[in-house]
Amino acid sequence: MPNSSTIIPTLTDLLAILSVSACTMTAPTLPVLDHVATNVATTAPLDWEKGHPERADWSAGLRQTFAAHLDQIGTPADIAAYCPAYPTLPPAGKAEALSVMAVAIARRESGYDPTQVFHEPPPLGVDSIGLFQLSYEDGYSWCVLDKAHDSLKDPLNNITCAVGEMSALIHRDGVIASGASVSGGKGLSKYWSVMQDGSGHFKQEIQNRVMSLPSCAG
Repeated sequence: MPNSSTIIPTLTDLLAILSVSACTMTAPTLPVLDHVATNVATTAPLDWEKGHPERADWSAGLRQTFAAHLDQIGTPADIAAYCPAYPTLPPAGKAEALSVMAVAIARRESGYDPTQVFHEPPPLGVDSIGLFQLSYEDGYSWCVLDKAHDSLKDPLNNITCAVGEMSALIHRDGVIASGASVSGGKGLSKYWSVMQDGSGHFKQEIQNRVMSLPSCAG
């Protein structure tokens, strides 16, 4: 038999205690996910993804490769003609502007067809291949040049080759592009005719596409 001084709570008493405890408990504080609130890079699909969501991997590869070359590219003297705000953009913004430019070049070079081959007439006499119409004879050391296995038809490898060449040309000449011919060209116009000056080319169109980015407004 229990001691007479011991109070044994009834079921009603226990339920009342539990009810009070539930009302006074403080909900646990959940950690704030900073990347959700403040650190998400929101980028629109690049133009070659329209109707082709599977090309998102191309876009990711392009952005990442440009991001790795930003120091080499620096701030080209003519960048205001493409993206006036470029010098003040964060690295992701700079890579985005350059990626939009590159996709606009690919549109005119290959129509976004990674298997496109153009047989250059003499005196060149070589094949221009893939998204950015590159040639095995260019001898790039930063990507795979394996003619037997059509490595330039691999879109991600073609992107790696092209961005390396773009970065090297811009770094060497200090401009994105100038000149109306290969022989007199600087920057990208030295390699890609679509970036040469003149109404027969597409430099202005490509500049306008980059300038249309809200982040590039000067």
